[in-house]
Amino acid sequence: MLAGFLHEHNGIAVGGTSGKTTVTGMIGHILKESGVDPDVINGGVMLNYPDSGGLGNVITGQGTFCVIEADESDGSIELYHPAVSVVTSLSLDHKSIEELKVLFGDFVERASVGAILNADNADVIALKGRNSNILSFSVQGAEADLKAENIIPEENGVRFTLDGEQIFLPVIGRHNVANALAAIAASEMIGITREQAINALSTFKGIHRRLETVGVTKKGITVIDDFAHNPEKINASLSALKEYDGRLIIIYQPHGFKPTKMLRAGIVEAFDKQLSLDDTLIMQEIYYAGGTAQKDISAADLVRDLEKTGKRVHFIPNRKKITALVKGLATKGDRIVIMGARDETLSDFARSIYEAVS
Repeated sequence: MLAGFLHEHNGIAVGGTSGKTTVTGMIGHILKESGVDPDVINGGVMLNYPDSGGLGNVITGQGTFCVIEADESDGSIELYHPAVSVVTSLSLDHKSIEELKVLFGDFVERASVGAILNADNADVIALKGRNSNILSFSVQGAEADLKAENIIPEENGVRFTLDGEQIFLPVIGRHNVANALAAIAASEMIGITREQAINALSTFKGIHRRLETVGVTKKGITVIDDFAHNPEKINASLSALKEYDGRLIIIYQPHGFKPTKMLRAGIVEAFDKQLSLDDTLIMQEIYYAGGTAQKDISAADLVRDLEKTGKRVHFIPNRKKITALVKGLATKGDRIVIMGARDETLSDFARSIYEAVS
């Protein structure tokens, strides 16, 4: 159904193992603010459009363009023949690297107008030969068509320079600068001016559960709801948070026994790399979404791996006990982050944590 809808329009399809929901939201917002009036079908709730079409992850428009999030996890990305393909990243997640190279390479080749590629990811930029019209982007100094420089975190966002022009983005993190470059490039490929794109991004509110602030208590404790679940996303979120002062109290719930087993080393490495000795990590048990998965791994195994690093970690399956511990730990300036995917109750848990520490 989604492929059919895409092919009825001038379609922009956004793929990648991380960042695709935010980039889809950014492109949709740019086109909307530029008068193109697109349809947008996204994998997450776009905070600029909480009531659009009755759903926060859908924008209904009257124009000829549509923007969709193209998910690779179930292989359905193979069905999409967009005008513009965007590939934000390529890293181990639902499928092996070799499978992903094939899926994303074909996805780039099928784009009738052109493709947008992340020059900071070697496996992504290696796909540049699969389409004759490529725009690339970089936040790490790679050779690219769009290069962000002088990236400076600010209180409520991040400032950077693009081709000599200073830009303020009202969401935090270098990863969101990369997302913004991808969105600008995709918009330019269909004729939106850079000025239009930058003006639109200045009012971009973000995506639900992507480092979304639940609230700041009178005691100065901030509670954040975040979708990060694989190593790439965990690194991006924690790297962004670490650009600001304050301890982190992370409550992380892995999801899926097979994905957790496959990503175990990467998840452990991400938390070990990003967390300081005064931060705290609490892991819930792996979220089980049903099916016939072998339950041959536990979050307790990851905690044991992290205990060897000297980091402050706890395995606590019971949410009431987690709340009690966090309530006792949290002090002024702390950031409490509820982190994980798939489990629809995580946002409710985040709100209950906020109420408990208020």
